[in-house]
Amino acid sequence: MEDVTYHRPVLAAEVVELLAPRPGSLVVDATCGGGGHSGAILGTGADVLALDQDPEAIQHATRQLVRFGERITLRRANFRHADKVLDELGIATIGGALLDLGVSSRQLENAQRGFSMMRNGPLDMRMDP
Repeated sequence: MEDVTYHRPVLAAEVVELLAPRPGSLVVDATCGGGGHSGAILGTGADVLALDQDPEAIQHATRQLVRFGERITLRRANFRHADKVLDELGIATIGGALLDLGVSSRQLENAQRGFSMMRNGPLDMRMDP
């Protein structure tokens, strides 16, 4: 069952349809957030390298995706460093990539994260303080 308490992935079925991942291929989810899109991609039999610069997102995604075992690799990194992470892991080719850019509703709704001027809390605006 999908955990939507963290963040509901938008258009997950459409992402899977358009990426058309093949079993055993590797898809990079360069902004994995809570892991919703990664989980949908893993459900096709493809492997996923999931990146996110938000440590809270990586912690949540790790809990959500642990059931996929070695088929999921999670790294705390900004998507702009995807090439470096791929090099570090010795990966030369990928079957596809997803970048769901922007701030998630979870980050905006949590005043302590500092992303919203609509709630009382520190105004920080950094993913990785």
